[in-house]
Amino acid sequence: MVRAGVSSVTISDIARATGTSTATVSRVINGRPDVSAQTRARVLASLREHDYRPGFGRLAYDGVAVCLAETRVLRSFYEAEVFDGIAQAISTRGCTLVLLPERELSRTVGGLDALCRDRRLVGVLFVGEVEESLLDCSLASGVPCVVVDRAFPPQNAVAVGTDIGGGIVQAVEHLVRLGHRHITLLNGPFDYGRDRLRAIGLQSAFSQANLLPGPDTILTFPRPSIQRPTGPEVWSAVNYLLSLSPRPTAIISGGEWLTIPALLALATQGVRLPRDMSFVAFQDAPTAQQAHPALTAIRQLIRELGQMAVDTLLRLASGDQVVAHEAAIIPMQLVIRESSGLAPDSR
Repeated sequence: MVRAGVSSVTISDIARATGTSTATVSRVINGRPDVSAQTRARVLASLREHDYRPGFGRLAYDGVAVCLAETRVLRSFYEAEVFDGIAQAISTRGCTLVLLPERELSRTVGGLDALCRDRRLVGVLFVGEVEESLLDCSLASGVPCVVVDRAFPPQNAVAVGTDIGGGIVQAVEHLVRLGHRHITLLNGPFDYGRDRLRAIGLQSAFSQANLLPGPDTILTFPRPSIQRPTGPEVWSAVNYLLSLSPRPTAIISGGEWLTIPALLALATQGVRLPRDMSFVAFQDAPTAQQAHPALTAIRQLIRELGQMAVDTLLRLASGDQVVAHEAAIIPMQLVIRESSGLAPDSR
């Protein structure tokens, strides 16, 4: 899309003309020092020759707006890490971060283009499950936008995220290799995107392993709030699982908010990890590393997610062509620690 008064030349064109990479051209545009003087002079000459201007018509735009979903305002380790990863990536690229609350943006979306010009913003990163109508309007505004960490991004969105379902598949495969056949996932509600991807991942892994799911394969809980803590429900559910015959030999928790009460319930009942039960945490939070025994955990590469989100937005703002819904998915890493071991009947 070529906007009025904006050159159609992209950083890819400049890279080809100067025999460099798009990353090098971006570093020159952003004033980064890690470019040789000779290369910098060649790129700057080409920028002038082609009358290059990024998406908002000048090089001076240096702010990146971040819109966080109201439902996840840094309430957990994971959410804080996502925001911190994005903030670090913005800073290292010589830009400033501007936080745009979802509520504020909903009042100004009709003038999002003007808002970005007034605040000298190159574009907006939408993090999490931002309200869908607001997201749709923003994507239609022509302002460079990247959807970050949304389970099911709109078809017309440029999106980056992590392979949530794939992380669950890795956990199940690891447990199956240890002889586990009765595995339970503690999860949030199916209508919440990330929890749905976890459930889909578990179903896929069970199918690949020729395991039949049962009524206690996935236990779902409402997401917690200050008014309604979920811990007691998780505690009761774990006690229920321990009363079954046969009972599960492994538990996967879908988030830190499920991990802590589940571990407390197991400890209260005298369950020893991994001798009596194996346990895998979805997020490799400090609680996973500091627990005793240390927890096997599914690690999300949050720093890489922040870098990819910011780089993609800067590409869009520079006029580079990025295919809509070309979702960039970062794989998970399973970190094996002490809490997972052979199934009791496999020893």
